[in-house]
Amino acid sequence: MAQAVLEAQKRSSKKQGGENAKAKKQVAKSTTKQRRKKQTQEKKAAAVSKISKGKYVDLKDTRFYVDSHGNKLKGLNKINGKLQYFDQISGAQVKGEFAKVDGTTYYFDQISGNAVPYVLTEDNKISAYQSDGKPAKWGFFTAQNGDIYYFNEDGSYAAGLQTIDGIVYFFDEAGHLAKDTLETADGSTYYADAATGQVVKLIPQRIPSRVSSAKAIASFAAHNVAHSANKKSFEEIDGYLTADSWYRPKEILVDGQLWEKSGKADFRPLLMSWWPTKSIQADYINYMIEQGIVESKRKFTAKDSPRVLNNAVQNVQIALEKNLTITASANWLRQLIHSFIKTEAIWNKSSESVSSDGLQSLQGGFLTYKNSRLTPKANSDYRILGYVPSYIKNNENKGSEFLLANDIDNSNPVVQAEELNWLHYLLNFGSITGNDAAANFDGIRVDAVDNVDADLLHIAAEYFKNAYHVDQSDQAANAHLSILEDWGSDDPQYIYDQGANQLTMDDYFVGQMNYSLENKPGTNDKMLRFLQWYLIDRANNSTENTAIPNYTFVRAHDSNSQDQIQAAVQAATGGEYGVFNWEQLQQGLELYYKDQTATNKQYNRHNMPSTYAMLLTNKDTIPRVYYGDMYLEGGQYMSAKTIYYDTIANLLRTRIKYVAGGQTMSVDHNDILTSIRFGKGALTADDHGTDETRTEGIGVIVSNNTDLKLSDDEQVVLQMGAAHRNQAYRAAVLTTESGIVNYTSDEGAPIVYTDDEGNLIFKNRDVVIDGLSEANTSVQGYANSQVTGYLAVWVPVGAATNQDARTSAAATPSTDGKIFHSNAALDSNVLFEGFSNFISYPEIHDDNANVVIAKNVGLFKSLGFTSFELAPQYRSSGDKTFLDSTIDNGYAFTDRYDLGFGKPTKYGTVADLRNAIKTLHAVGIQAIADWVPDQIYNLPTKELVTVDRTDERGNLLADSKIHNRLYVANTIGGGKYQKLYGGAFLNLLETEYPDLFTAIQSSNGKAIDPSVRITSWSAKYFNGTNILGRGSDYVLRSPHSNYFYVGENSAVAQKFLPSTLVAEHDQSNE
Repeated sequence: MAQAVLEAQKRSSKKQGGENAKAKKQVAKSTTKQRRKKQTQEKKAAAVSKISKGKYVDLKDTRFYVDSHGNKLKGLNKINGKLQYFDQISGAQVKGEFAKVDGTTYYFDQISGNAVPYVLTEDNKISAYQSDGKPAKWGFFTAQNGDIYYFNEDGSYAAGLQTIDGIVYFFDEAGHLAKDTLETADGSTYYADAATGQVVKLIPQRIPSRVSSAKAIASFAAHNVAHSANKKSFEEIDGYLTADSWYRPKEILVDGQLWEKSGKADFRPLLMSWWPTKSIQADYINYMIEQGIVESKRKFTAKDSPRVLNNAVQNVQIALEKNLTITASANWLRQLIHSFIKTEAIWNKSSESVSSDGLQSLQGGFLTYKNSRLTPKANSDYRILGYVPSYIKNNENKGSEFLLANDIDNSNPVVQAEELNWLHYLLNFGSITGNDAAANFDGIRVDAVDNVDADLLHIAAEYFKNAYHVDQSDQAANAHLSILEDWGSDDPQYIYDQGANQLTMDDYFVGQMNYSLENKPGTNDKMLRFLQWYLIDRANNSTENTAIPNYTFVRAHDSNSQDQIQAAVQAATGGEYGVFNWEQLQQGLELYYKDQTATNKQYNRHNMPSTYAMLLTNKDTIPRVYYGDMYLEGGQYMSAKTIYYDTIANLLRTRIKYVAGGQTMSVDHNDILTSIRFGKGALTADDHGTDETRTEGIGVIVSNNTDLKLSDDEQVVLQMGAAHRNQAYRAAVLTTESGIVNYTSDEGAPIVYTDDEGNLIFKNRDVVIDGLSEANTSVQGYANSQVTGYLAVWVPVGAATNQDARTSAAATPSTDGKIFHSNAALDSNVLFEGFSNFISYPEIHDDNANVVIAKNVGLFKSLGFTSFELAPQYRSSGDKTFLDSTIDNGYAFTDRYDLGFGKPTKYGTVADLRNAIKTLHAVGIQAIADWVPDQIYNLPTKELVTVDRTDERGNLLADSKIHNRLYVANTIGGGKYQKLYGGAFLNLLETEYPDLFTAIQSSNGKAIDPSVRITSWSAKYFNGTNILGRGSDYVLRSPHSNYFYVGENSAVAQKFLPSTLVAEHDQSNE
């Protein structure tokens, strides 16, 4: 027994010792971990260079820091005690962006560039961080954009009414401290102070059931007459009063109790004293009851007597005056009155004949500006609508002039000169903004050709001839590609007849891919249609320099992509079509991505690999590859690939090596399409070519029939031609049950052989070579996420790894008067439309699209891209009036010269853009700018115009109330860089290229006019605008249709005010 006790004690002691040792090891391990963490932090801190000597260098709103040795700083640096970050490539200071350094995220102020505290949304949670990237403490917190939060100790943020240190504040649902706004909570209305955010509860006034006498009401109203009939006593637009106008009354009711003479700053809403109808007066009272300004159980209507209504509005005025005293601010009253205005049909879009017909569906409809004696500043001698290529060609059916926002009058000679000035700016962007010609754009995409004056195409063409001598040779022309977004069926021939100055769109082929391949199985058109409806006849295409030069694409940022994604967003969120925020967009994109992997797709197009196999092997066109077919449309730029990426990349690299020579295309009795390219040196099937021909050429087989089954005696033949007799071919792309198999080299690829006539023959069973079956070589229908039908691509075996079937453009002088020529050299180009509408804002600086582009130029080069079409780089207006200004894709801009100065756009800063262009040039890739001469959004200053409600062609809508009406449009302004660069280069251009300023334009019969610099836009330079939701009667008038006017008396307009604002001896009742 004693021995047992001793052994137990020994075991216990041993166990305890082991546990103690284990504990000591854990402590040591923890200590080591902490020490390493501390060392890592110290190492990071030490890695931040502390700069004390050097200087900042500013270059056109881009800032650099040059150290004492003359080197540009890059990366994270501490300058004069402040953390700052400089781009790792260009050295440009990062402002208004996040950057991640060694795992720590920083935000750099958009003004100073210093690291500042910030909030970040991660996993749908908002967290606060200090300027050094460490988590912030609880309490009030000012974010990088100025928003103020209050974070609780658990990391959550305050929302709603909150009492903090005895002071009441209001935070919205997103945690933002309310300032200078009206807020409703707990059944009461509050005003949040503009400076502190401290809320004050508004005190309601009860409308007494007993109505004042008529004499008392008249006495009260007498105090509200205008101080004078001069403009100084009114807020007006070009002398006219609007529903939002305020005025200076003769007296004000201080604290709702005592009448005193008004001061110069004592303005009140016009709608506090006058209303156009009894109905609106009653609505005003009811609205103030709803908002808690006054209290009453009564529902007021137009049937109430004037005395009852006037008594009620005077009680509203008493309540408003009391609360003006309490809050010491009138800003909340402006918000309140404007909110009421938007509830009235005559002051909102309800009276603007909103339509979804044609292009009106984009923004609800159009207003065409008219010349009028009432609005002389907005008058124009031009506004020649619909002068588009199709109209010029046929002299009938004017084109659709209006598209979006403020529609620029491109028939005006002054505007035409400004468009030339802007074009010059874009194409010399690097030289002008950075003294770096290597960062200049090379060519342009012209947006919305069928909605702009065709004179612009001529002006652009003449500029390219003068600046780049593109008319001298193919070599010069092909180095400066210009492509057109021209959907009109008459456009290609018009463009060609004008000299093939730009590349027209082959909408025939684009459309037929849509009709014959991209729909759900069983709903496609026949493949035979490719041989029946075309711009380029490819049945036997052996010509050079004959076809109309063009480009082709499968999808684009706004074609077969944005509508489908918006439909997915609507399905995912249950919201209104086209109305969403970024979070809802992400929900829709997730549904869209999932749908892409389905066989029967709801939102995605079908047969993308098949369309690209045809696109990238066709003769007499430049193919354009769409970003969204290779990379997911949303998210960070190039961060995730589509299911089609591998196939498209394979086809692009295959194109470099094999695609050349003449082409044949045929469709057999099973509606199976075959397309053959013979290789360089062979334009027809009978040409024997050269040794180079032998290892080039390509064959494509395409069907859209998922139920395709060949009988035993049927075959599909690729007639590869005489140059390819008795030759081994390998698969580049084959269809299988599960999808696509890609082969990027001869190794491991299925092999077939041509016969004595150069034919590759396929049947309903796999090809057998030397007794062995070549897998997946039978022709049959499939249904999977990649192919619904059949696709196969075959190329010769034995090509050298570095084989290049492309042709360089010749320097031989052009003599036929054409700029572009459809030949092997032009065909050797590949465009990349390098963006999607739905790319997210970058999370950090290095995620900027233009930064990512610069890092991937080697990839683009390897894929054979010769021209990179960049996203429209313009800073978005962000007004959310249309898709473009909701997702900030660059097409909805106010200042078209601002390509990312200072604060970055969605794609980066001007420095990022210049660097992207330079790196593209370094590998021989052209940079294409998006020239958008049709519209300007959201100009900051209002102007009075005379309008008709029309369709996109300027035709009056007969059932609309808006005819010859005064309207307030946003037409004046253009931004800092419009002011700086607008018209700035016209003198230079007139000196260097004088013929541009003497050529007579077709639409107006005049030369462009450089005498006026458009540094600020105004209505005289526009054709009209989209409806703005201000309503048919926003500009106020009497029941007799006379507009109220406070400007100077003239033969055109006399002072005229509402009678309630005028003393009896001054003016009679309106």
